[in-house]
Amino acid sequence: MPRDIELFQSLGLEPAVPLAYMTSALELFGGVAIALGLLTRPSPSCSSSK
Repeated sequence: MPRDIELFQSLGLEPAVPLAYMTSALELFGGVAIALGLLTRPSPSCSSSK
């Protein structure tokens, strides 16, 4: 996290600390959303039992 804060400060983005935490949270939840989205295609075939 300190690297992100330093990067935002060097780019002139203020307030750097909340922005760093917000972007980290967005990346985490975005990654989870993508992973869940990729599972939506195979899930119907796994749940159906013929």
